Amino acid sequence: MIDQPLTLAGGHIWDGLSSTLAAGNVHIADGVVVAEPAPGARTLDLAGAFVIPGLIEGHAHLCFNAAQDWRAVYDSDSSASMLLRMAGNAQKMLRAGITTVRDLGAPTDLAVQLRDSIKAGHVDGPSLLVSGAPITTTGGHCYFMGGEADGELGIKMAVRKHARAGVDWIKVMATGGNMTPGTNTFAPQYSVEELRAGI
Repeated sequence: MIDQPLTLAGGHIWDGLSSTLAAGNVHIADGVVVAEPAPGARTLDLAGAFVIPGLIEGHAHLCFNAAQDWRAVYDSDSSASMLLRMAGNAQKMLRAGITTVRDLGAPTDLAVQLRDSIKAGHVDGPSLLVSGAPITTTGGHCYFMGGEADGELGIKMAVRKHARAGVDWIKVMATGGNMTPGTNTFAPQYSVEELRAGI
């Protein structure tokens, strides 16, 4: 959140709804857009720039490296190194105008720690909504994130463990996926009864 009142001056404004751009200023106080500038507002000259609402990234994995051999990097990472990469990726997204990120797969403890650190103001980043490690079958899609669970009881226990850790929602890998060789994107990993157990 912005600490002090701010006026974004001279930019091309798009409100997210209209089909045209408007010229003018945007005033922010206490993290909210307001009609008039607040006393003592700092002015930021955005002449020639565009001012838009914050963007939402609907499906991200902050823990991944975009390198060609991302899996080797993931497997060799320490928790500290991965958490730093996650924070760096979150900061890149914020600088690109993304103000909310749904992280749909990362080691549960790291995802929750980063979300809470951003909320507390210890590190800059967008608002995070995290699922932690996806719940998957043993050796199933994204098993390497630590969310393996088998059978109805196993799934119930995994959901409870995630809830205790403080995740924002639960992600279950219902099928295989492209990121995990040997799994089938068109074949179910769980039965209907097992999926119901996770709800």
